[in-house]
Amino acid sequence: MTMIFIYDEKEASIIKKAVQLAFPFEKITIICDYDEALKAALSGEYDMFVVNQVGDLHKSGNVTGIKFIRKLRRFEQYKYTDIVLTADYPDSIYIINQGLFCCDILSAPIDINKAVELFRFIIGRRRSLALKKRTNEIVLTFKRYNHTEFLHPGNIIITEKNERRLTICTGSNRYSMDVRRAGDIVERLINYGFVQVNRSEYVNPDYIAGYNDKELIMIGLNETIHVTASGMGRLSDAFNINL
Repeated sequence: MTMIFIYDEKEASIIKKAVQLAFPFEKITIICDYDEALKAALSGEYDMFVVNQVGDLHKSGNVTGIKFIRKLRRFEQYKYTDIVLTADYPDSIYIINQGLFCCDILSAPIDINKAVELFRFIIGRRRSLALKKRTNEIVLTFKRYNHTEFLHPGNIIITEKNERRLTICTGSNRYSMDVRRAGDIVERLINYGFVQVNRSEYVNPDYIAGYNDKELIMIGLNETIHVTASGMGRLSDAFNINL
């Protein structure tokens, strides 16, 4: 189920059509009022939100779109939900996205073909993550408490390396090992699409729920991940992030 929180009826109509083309059986709700949108979000279970940066500015006099997104991320049920931001001016994207953690941005005037491509990419990413989680391929075996665990690439969210240890994080566990094993493991993860986002961390891009110009939020992690300018460049190439 998708919510479109946009004050402009024409823009909302284009977004709705694009979502329908990408998700033929998707249930879509269009809301133009901040309070109504928030009430609907809390009483429903939405898989995606498409939010204009100003929301219902013409009604409330406030930039409620940005306020709405920040509010959504505070709720546990929408901590990792796909949120697409629509920006009225392309030049404002860098400023608008700071702290919002959207999964992508559409700038006005909305090109329906680009919007359809984006929404298809989003559902493709969900399927890719589900497929990776089911893979039988093993990145490494890890002995833990007198038994052996097998780590699959689709279950690994991020790796972190320091001078002594390599730490691998899944949704439920953290595995630490001697850094001398890092080279071979990281090389294998790169072959599975992992991307270096800063000096010490590689992420599985299918777990990225939202980003701004300095941080990522990752599905399954409680903390944000710092991303450098060069890291964002690598993500843009590998993950199609529009920054």
